[in-house]
Amino acid sequence: GWKADSRENFETALHESRRVAIAVMGGNSVTGQIGMGMPAVRRRRGPVAQQFVDRNRQIDDGLMSVDFVLGRSASPKESVAFSLHILLMFATPDCIFLELSRPTFAQEGKLVGWSERVLLAPLELGGGVTPIDPEDDGDEPPFSVRAK
Repeated sequence: GWKADSRENFETALHESRRVAIAVMGGNSVTGQIGMGMPAVRRRRGPVAQQFVDRNRQIDDGLMSVDFVLGRSASPKESVAFSLHILLMFATPDCIFLELSRPTFAQEGKLVGWSERVLLAPLELGGGVTPIDPEDDGDEPPFSVRAK
């Protein structure tokens, strides 16, 4: 099953038997949309995120076996022995755009390249979310929730 994990301030949900990790991050304005360019995370990430990205790229390049990814062989570094997927989200006043994507490239600490993108249906809001300034590099997602 799934369990919460936090290593060096990088929070994920891990599925042990499937060797999958999912993290939630704010994305840019093309998150969850097709034909508008590649999404990117809103803020820089640290060395653990880079290790996950490197691991994803090794898997894609065939430098790491499927047996390793599925946990059939020993892990040299348990903290990054999982394939990472990111639940990216971007809020507007009317909806939240979402996608579950697998990062394979980081530039200056920002995740900007993806080997898989699964676009999810936008969540219609009806006025329950107020967007926050997109230039804010804070740790919080780019929206606030309030009662109607």
